[in-house]
Amino acid sequence: MTALEALRFLRDESLSRYTYLPQLRQWSAALDAAPLILLPGAFNPLHDGHRLLLDAARHMIGTDTSAGYELSVSNVDKGVLSAEALAERVAQFIDRPTAVTLTRAPLFTEKATVLPGRVWVIGHDTAVRLVDPKYYGNCERRLREALDTIRQHRCRFLVAGRLDQHCTTTDKARAPYRTLQDVPLPLGYEALFSAIPEDRFRWDSSSTELRQHRAPE
Repeated sequence: MTALEALRFLRDESLSRYTYLPQLRQWSAALDAAPLILLPGAFNPLHDGHRLLLDAARHMIGTDTSAGYELSVSNVDKGVLSAEALAERVAQFIDRPTAVTLTRAPLFTEKATVLPGRVWVIGHDTAVRLVDPKYYGNCERRLREALDTIRQHRCRFLVAGRLDQHCTTTDKARAPYRTLQDVPLPLGYEALFSAIPEDRFRWDSSSTELRQHRAPE
């Protein structure tokens, strides 16, 4: 995907989603082109942990179910990716066998609207934020309305465990491993979430650590 093609997606707001189909080596805006299992992320960089997590999710749902990645060009905290940055992110996927869907939907309520009927693969930390009233103006009603929107669009979540991101120890062997059981799910919404068992997937490195350990060019 060239920077020019990335710029086209960024500028054409009629495109709410754009999926790269590796088998056909082409892009599609059709809803059914987007995989049914989606792992959202910034993919800076794309790494083996992403691939292994998506494989674990696919084996839980069914190996014949389409699975891929979702990359939002818009971020609540960081704004919109530049065309050059988007082209660099997407270039990581072009020669791989797995589809990637671009959206301009940073929130899961927006993702569910643009891509209904999908299973979203997330980590423990994302699940915690998703059900924390703090991210809804400390309003329980707004939290429940958001989860209702996701449920009405027939979406649900698979949640992978993760080392406690708030633990101050530098020894990973001593850091707590958090799972869906540690997420305070609101009453009545438990069915929206399922756990990916630790024996199916565990990856203790983060994208931040991988960026820090990149060899200088």
